Amino acid sequence: MLPPNKSFRKQKVRQAVNIDDTQVSDVLTEIGTENTGETDARLMQALQKLEPEELQLVEMRFFEKRPFKEISEILGINEAAVKARLYRLLERMKQMI
Repeated sequence: MLPPNKSFRKQKVRQAVNIDDTQVSDVLTEIGTENTGETDARLMQALQKLEPEELQLVEMRFFEKRPFKEISEILGINEAAVKARLYRLLERMKQMI
């Protein structure tokens, strides 16, 4: 049993995502940003700042090309909630880029 006064730092887990130029272009198009070398780099930085759950959502939709219905089944939430989360996330990413 751990002493009550001890605290532990949350471990950071790094996740690798392999994406190609087409997938980058799809995300940037959805965000409404022109695809340039500079925006590609900014997109990568924005992806690194996402929480694991947010990155999973972007990954399933744009990199794995899963439909909203399938994503909703995987996450156990309704399709409208998936769309709302994704579009709020894309808006936040747009601000980062």
